[in-house]
Amino acid sequence: MEPITWLIITWATYGAHRTTAALEKVPQTSRDQCEANATLIKAWQPKASTICIEGLGTP
Repeated sequence: MEPITWLIITWATYGAHRTTAALEKVPQTSRDQCEANATLIKAWQPKASTICIEGLGTP
């Protein structure tokens, strides 16, 4: 079985129809790292949305 990997998914929506302008998936090695990086992303780009999800794979 492959190690558990956390993904931080980041997206930004703009306009009246909330169109997604960007979507990124970046592997993380732990939930703590994922949440810390999500906080940094939101501080850097306040309009960005982030979510950390658990999955299988290689970071």
